[in-house]
Amino acid sequence: MNFHEYIPIDDLICSCSDGPITRNFEDVILMQSTCLKDKNGVEIYEGDIVELADDFAVVKFDSGAFVIDYQNLDTEFELIYSIEVPIEAIGNIYEDHELLEVTK
Repeated sequence: MNFHEYIPIDDLICSCSDGPITRNFEDVILMQSTCLKDKNGVEIYEGDIVELADDFAVVKFDSGAFVIDYQNLDTEFELIYSIEVPIEAIGNIYEDHELLEVTK
């Protein structure tokens, strides 16, 4: 693919060792990185379910900042950058939503 080729806006093209892969955006959920890593070195993304100090929370982007939503109720937030206890990413709201049912 050269710079001037048209890429449809509704497709995502990724390159890999076997050549380009085209995925429809209906099959893909784009997740924004917080640029932080958990205690195991795993990158933390918006939508991740995290465990911290024996509590579970969801990482969200709200009012221009990444926050921890402790009850997943959009009511109690803490800036993720101010958390002083170790955080562990244990799943995400798209693939592991059953983890949230346990925390309610």
